[in-house]
Amino acid sequence: MTTTKIEVAERELRRLVTSAVGRSFLKTLTEPITNSDSALKRQAGVPHGAGLVPLILGLKADDRVDTAALKASIPKRPKRKVTVQVFTASTAAQKARVCRILDHGPGMTAAKLKEYFGVYASAKAKGEQTRSLFGRGALDVLLYHQDSTIYSVSGGKLSVCRIHSDAPPRIDVDELGDATPSRLRKFGLPTDMKVSGTVVSFRLHRNTHIPQSAEMPGRVSSFYMLRLIAADPNTEIRIEQHRAAGIQSDRLQHDFPIGTVVGAFSDAVNLGKDGKLPVSILVARADTPLHDDPTNRERRDNGLLFVDENDAVLDLTLLPAYDGNPYLKHIYGLVQITGLRAVLEAKLEADEPVAVLTERRDGFDRKHDMVKLLFGLVEKHVKAIYEREEKRQRKGEGKRSQKLAKRIRDALKAINDFSSQETGEGGVADPPVPERDEAIYFSLDKTKLFTGRPKSVRAFVNF
Repeated sequence: MTTTKIEVAERELRRLVTSAVGRSFLKTLTEPITNSDSALKRQAGVPHGAGLVPLILGLKADDRVDTAALKASIPKRPKRKVTVQVFTASTAAQKARVCRILDHGPGMTAAKLKEYFGVYASAKAKGEQTRSLFGRGALDVLLYHQDSTIYSVSGGKLSVCRIHSDAPPRIDVDELGDATPSRLRKFGLPTDMKVSGTVVSFRLHRNTHIPQSAEMPGRVSSFYMLRLIAADPNTEIRIEQHRAAGIQSDRLQHDFPIGTVVGAFSDAVNLGKDGKLPVSILVARADTPLHDDPTNRERRDNGLLFVDENDAVLDLTLLPAYDGNPYLKHIYGLVQITGLRAVLEAKLEADEPVAVLTERRDGFDRKHDMVKLLFGLVEKHVKAIYEREEKRQRKGEGKRSQKLAKRIRDALKAINDFSSQETGEGGVADPPVPERDEAIYFSLDKTKLFTGRPKSVRAFVNF
């Protein structure tokens, strides 16, 4: 009897990695940045949670949300640095569209590189306190883009892993020898990486759009999966843009919007045989409207950020029933589910594996029963807040200044006066109309029209 291993067809592998990162520049950078940040924190022996989330969740109703001030109480530690280099123009050292992510973390031996990157979708981080449970990890990125290479120094030895996405997908791993300055320079690596560190390099797929220079730092900092890393005062992520005009270097920084806490709750979600997990919820109202795009998390500022106790960002949503609501642009907040990682890992490794997070890195799978339980628990606490905010926005409270509101009322009165003159119905007071919650309503629910007899109907707008 002959046994033949069933291989994954190249087109299916391409479909999987395309659905994972697709054309997204931000999703592409997220995986290697998150991996570098996790490696540096393991090396330093510090928690993956930066400490900001507990400070936010410790706020009470009516407290002001000012994360810049909250960060001042986080203990200062030696800065952990990650550098992201984006070559938008060809240089003597690199081709155009090359991205490199560099850190001075513990690095990986040749054996570790083979273990971590030799099997697609294996449980490489099982039991480790890393922050990625989406898709197949860094291989999604390295297989989608071109010329993907990992150089890593561990214990003073330099190793390389080259990833080939053409048929059949494969890796080549070599130990190159001692990480001497001359050897590091030969491969275009920093000479201060002689003890440990990693450089992940790839050339962006032609379909991946690179943001404009002025937009790039803000876009990366505010991407929902990177917000907590960018907000960590002890982590320095730098974006270096190598352009024809020179190098532009910016530090990624993020603060939650200035606002007021409108609700803070503690509860637990009962997942049956998977246990009962503590859930902490904080909802705030921003002083100014936030950008709202329920169909694209890359362009969204409002919503609740779902995280675990290790600052792993899992989703950004107001909840499915409310994501399209135009009256909730001021609402944002945090939902922390403690112990969720172990549950998600167990489901991925079960005899009948199930992914609760989407492979597209677009948050939770809304159809999963566990997600429905979690969202149902959160909705129980936030529904009344959302309804109050919607009513407030429909009536226009806080949306316009008193001066602007008076100008609008005067304009509406002038329109009504003009209408009365045109229709000849002025001089007779209309009966009062009860105030209603609709954005637009009329003085009459129904009426009859007759030829030659003008009739006016008043329109009311809640602003």
